[in-house]
Amino acid sequence: MIGSVSPRFFGLLMALQGWGDGLTDRFCRLKTDLSVGLFFGSSFLYYSIIGTLLTNETKYDDSISGYLQEKISMPRQARLDAPGTLHHVIVRGIERRKIFEDDDDRNAFISRMGSLASEEQTSLYAWALMPNHLHILLRSGVLGLPKYMRRLLTGYAVTYNRRHRRYGHLFQNRYKSILCEEDTYFTELVRYIHLNPLRAKLVEGLSSLERYPWCGHGVLTGRFNKEWQDRDYVLSWFGKREGDAKAAYRKYVEAGVSQGRRPELVGGGLIRSQGGWSQVLSMRARRIREASDERILGSGDFVERVI
Repeated sequence: MIGSVSPRFFGLLMALQGWGDGLTDRFCRLKTDLSVGLFFGSSFLYYSIIGTLLTNETKYDDSISGYLQEKISMPRQARLDAPGTLHHVIVRGIERRKIFEDDDDRNAFISRMGSLASEEQTSLYAWALMPNHLHILLRSGVLGLPKYMRRLLTGYAVTYNRRHRRYGHLFQNRYKSILCEEDTYFTELVRYIHLNPLRAKLVEGLSSLERYPWCGHGVLTGRFNKEWQDRDYVLSWFGKREGDAKAAYRKYVEAGVSQGRRPELVGGGLIRSQGGWSQVLSMRARRIREASDERILGSGDFVERVI
């Protein structure tokens, strides 16, 4: 029976087993479920695993997610991009290592990110620099996302390596870009990205987050000035007058603190686009079919328009 399972799913079993003693009890149970699931067909198996990883009851661990992505052999799909499309970009350090050693590194990255955005007419709405990864919410310019990201990451890596006298790759594989449905996810993604430093305990509270210079939250509230960040567009989602818009934005961000890590916002596909595994099960029970794509965070109608 195991021989009938595709390498994709058998690779997932091997990847989970590779964590060994480092797994929590819940993930140990997941390994057992996975072994049993081999006898029920690969589609059932795959969605059961992914559903378990994304349920609210499970502590979704980015390190486990990254490990699985590294270990499971899956074909790369072409990036989806066109001038004017909204992307959530995630960049991680190789082997989960730091990509910023100090404030000089962070300033070098921010300076490059902003200057290239101006050159290539790329609109930046939200961003956050973390020790070993970063998030950017942007709208691709006339020359497209790949060129912007290539210039940004290659240029920074060269500067970083020269400054720290190191060689080799700085970033893990290629960056992740999720094409996003704007009407549904724009404000959610702005909030999610800007709350990253708070969730990671790099700051102690919302007042500290507003003073934190390594994400775009303080730019939107007026604490910092970054001409290349399109704060006017972001605030226009919250009100017509700047004062009212900033107040509404602060309130919206505060309401998101209790929502936790929001794993459904860091990728595409059916489970994330529907808001979780329980929604997918409900759809299946009602025999509702919805178009989906792992590269897209959005409704079935949006996926069909893009594809």
